[in-house]
Amino acid sequence: MRIVVAIGMLLSFSTCLADDLPSRCGDIAKIKSAIAAHSEYYGDVNLAIRCKAPQSKAETLICTDKHLFAMYKLNSMAEVYAFENASKREIEHKTYKPVIPECKTKICICKAFIESTNDSLGGWSPYYVDE
Repeated sequence: MRIVVAIGMLLSFSTCLADDLPSRCGDIAKIKSAIAAHSEYYGDVNLAIRCKAPQSKAETLICTDKHLFAMYKLNSMAEVYAFENASKREIEHKTYKPVIPECKTKICICKAFIESTNDSLGGWSPYYVDE
């Protein structure tokens, strides 16, 4: 009986986490604003995911969630921004292959994008919190 109750509590908790994704994964308005701010120079960055034929669980989750897709788009732009600024040379945006996290849950993808985008954009990231 205790095992059944514990499993039920875990399932409820994981459902709560999935339902709470937007509040845990950044303000969508700030994410869209950051995408717009970087679009002039990085709007042509290749998005490697082909949503009509996703190649992994992570791609499927990203393609079916508007919030995660916006995070993916911003992170792809941020990766190129960081590389170009660190190396002081431009790369071909249309052939760049953005990193897609090897995750099987939305919250894992969310955390990976937040960490990567924060690393790439620093204080310009919509997720950045000065501690």
